[in-house]
Amino acid sequence: MCEIDLGVSSGWVLKGQGSANVVFGYSGADVSLVGKVLRVRKLHKSPGVQVDNNVDQLTREIWGTAVDVTQDVSQHFASVLSNDKHLLYGVQVQVPAQLLVSLSDQLCSGSSSSLSTSQRQLLYPAACLLPDCTLFPPSHSAFRATPDVERQYYTSSSSAPGTAQGSAVEPVLCVEIKPKWGLLPTSPAISAKHEVKRHKSKFQLHQKLKLAQGKITSLSAYDPLDLFSTDPTRMQHALTALFASPQNNLKLFLNGQPVQPSDDASSLHQVAAVVQQALKPCLHPSDTTKAVELLASLLQEVLSTTGVLQKLVSIQALDEHDIAGVSPLYGHVVQQLESSSTIDAEPSPSAAENMHTSALQPHDTYIQQLLDLGWSQQMKILQNYLLATTAKDCSVMIALQTVQQANLQHVLEGSDTQLHDNGSPWQTVRSPTLMSTRFKLTVVDLDRKHHAKIVAHHRLDQELMFHANQGRDY
Repeated sequence: MCEIDLGVSSGWVLKGQGSANVVFGYSGADVSLVGKVLRVRKLHKSPGVQVDNNVDQLTREIWGTAVDVTQDVSQHFASVLSNDKHLLYGVQVQVPAQLLVSLSDQLCSGSSSSLSTSQRQLLYPAACLLPDCTLFPPSHSAFRATPDVERQYYTSSSSAPGTAQGSAVEPVLCVEIKPKWGLLPTSPAISAKHEVKRHKSKFQLHQKLKLAQGKITSLSAYDPLDLFSTDPTRMQHALTALFASPQNNLKLFLNGQPVQPSDDASSLHQVAAVVQQALKPCLHPSDTTKAVELLASLLQEVLSTTGVLQKLVSIQALDEHDIAGVSPLYGHVVQQLESSSTIDAEPSPSAAENMHTSALQPHDTYIQQLLDLGWSQQMKILQNYLLATTAKDCSVMIALQTVQQANLQHVLEGSDTQLHDNGSPWQTVRSPTLMSTRFKLTVVDLDRKHHAKIVAHHRLDQELMFHANQGRDY
C-alpha cells in the first residue's frame, strides 16, 4: 500500500461507475496526479457485519491464499493477453476518511450535510490509482510538453484540439465496450429442456428477460457471437448494433469526458456527432452519415489487429461445465465445509449422498461425476469458472486519435521508444483517408469474482430459461 497524497476532494470528479466499482478522474493542479484515475470498490455491506468463516475458508481454498477484495485477477490474464500488453496496472493507495466521504457524496443527490451514513454509498478505503486510459499522455516525441501544458491537456474539457509546443493535438475519442460472452456452452450438464442455451447467446437470452421485466424498451440487435466471430462484416454489424442500443455495454469518452448516447432512436445520431467531432480530419464535412461506419471500421480493425477478443474468449472457455454443472458442485462444496472443519482429499460417500436431498439436485450422471471428483479438482473447476466469469464481464477500452501527416513519423518513431503508462507502445491503423489513427487498447474491470455470486448466476440462469421457453412452467 503506497502512501500518496491524493489532494483535496474538489480535485476528483466522478467519471463512471459499475455495480462493483466507481472511477473518479483527477481534475486538480497536482502534476503528479494529472492523467490519473482513482478506482474505488463499492462496499455492499455495512461495517461491523461479521462474515461467515466458511466463506473466507472457501476463498482461500479456491485461490490458494487469503485474498484482498480490492485485488483483481490481472496476473491470471497476463500470460494470455500478450504478456501484460493490454492490461492496466496501478498502485494500491489508502483513501483518507474525509476524502472517502466526499467521493461517496458524489454518488448521491444532495450535499454531504444532508446525507446520513445509511444514505451514502459506502466505499472501501483501499483504492487503486491508475493511468487514465481514456486519454493519450502527451509524452511522445510529437507532443513534448511542460507540466503546465500537460495539465492543461488533461484537464481541458474543450473538444477543440489543444496545442503542445506548437504541435496540434487532435481530440481523443475513447470507446468502452463490454463484449460479454462470446461462446455457446456445450457442457453435458445442460438438460434437454434448456437446450436453447446451446444455440442462442446468453446476451440475447438476457435481452428477452430484460424486456419482460421492463428494464429495456426494445431488444438489442447486438450479439457477442458476431463480435467474436473474426469476420469483419459480422464484427462491424455487432459494433453498429451497440451504437444503436448502447445500454450498459457501450460508453463513449471525448477528451476524457463521458458522453453517453441515449437508448432510443437518436442514439446513432448522437454517436455520429461525437465521431464527427473527434475524428473530423478523417471525414469530409458532408460525411456525417458515414461517421458511424468509420468508427465501426476503425474499432473492428483494432480488435482484429490486436486479437484481444480471441485471447479473452480463450479465458471464457475455462467455463467447461456451465452454471448447470458449477451450481450443484458449489452447493456440494459449501455443504462439505459446513459439515466438517477439515477437508478430505476425496469427498466421503455420505456427503455425495446428502447432495441428493439438497436444494440443488443433480440431474444426470455428469453432474454426479463432478461431485465425485477430488477436492483439488473441484476447487480448480470453481476457480476456472470465476476466471471465465471475469472474462465475460470485463471491458475493452480503445482510445483513438487522428495523427496529422506532418506528425505521423514522429509518432511512429516515438512508438519504438516511448511506452504509455501500462507498458505497451502506441499502435496506428490507417484510416480510409490520408489520415492515420493511433490507438491504445486496454482491458479493464478484471475484478476477482466472489464465489457467492454462483448462487445469483444460477438464479439468473433459471429466469433466462423460463422466458426463453415462452414462460412455460418447467
